[in-house]
Amino acid sequence: MATLEVLKQRIVSYALIDTADEDYVTARWAFSNNINRNFFWHSAIAIEKYLKSGLLLNHRSAKSESHNILALFDRVLEFSGELIDDGFEIVEGIGKLEWTTESKRDFVEKIQKYGGPNSRYDFYSYRLDSCDLYKLDQIVFQIRRICCDLEAPSTPFTGPSGPTMREMFLSNPNVPIDFNGRRLRKIFESERFPGAANAALWNNHAFKNVGFPASGREGDWRIAAGNSVVDMVSDGNWDFEVKKAALEWMIDNIYLPPSDVGKIKDLIKRGR
Repeated sequence: MATLEVLKQRIVSYALIDTADEDYVTARWAFSNNINRNFFWHSAIAIEKYLKSGLLLNHRSAKSESHNILALFDRVLEFSGELIDDGFEIVEGIGKLEWTTESKRDFVEKIQKYGGPNSRYDFYSYRLDSCDLYKLDQIVFQIRRICCDLEAPSTPFTGPSGPTMREMFLSNPNVPIDFNGRRLRKIFESERFPGAANAALWNNHAFKNVGFPASGREGDWRIAAGNSVVDMVSDGNWDFEVKKAALEWMIDNIYLPPSDVGKIKDLIKRGR
């Protein structure tokens, strides 16, 4: 079962956390370039994926709420405790008249309203406040930290006799979740693609303690491709029974279109 848990974590990291990191940076890029609806759209997608990751890695299903990020946020609040506080910290240098007072839940509701599936066609008006970028940074920093098993030992960070992940975060409020090997760290450190690094770090007060400077070097042209998470599981060097259990876990706990569920069941049937 230990191997199955490792594969579950890899699925969540590969399918949700890494792609949420990209959506988060895309939302920041859209804000800095005055592409406002895409700021809300990618903010909503990023928050949804981080919240679903937190639920799955804390042994809860993330299937029933679909794209309702407010319902997902409420479920995460049931176990996150003090790791997600209620308000926002006013960023130094932002005037009080430019800072709207609201709770994190109110902010998530705003992102859902302006960035949800029903707002994608520009049929609805919206309001973007100058402080919304900083609020997104703060809520992503806190939600991203609960994307791990909070009751698991923090052995990789503190040694074999260390506290749980929850206890470590509570005693170190500015320590982010493991950046090594995760997409966000790679973007922060990117020299080949400075546009992405600049978008991630531009006025990013919530992650300032991470301290990765963006490079000014010109970016490169490239062709990119990526396999699906199902391909990652089915083609990986895992025992078939572990693959089967992991794919069945995906079907049971993550909402997938019926056609995708059918493809996964076919893979299982064919013994992939």
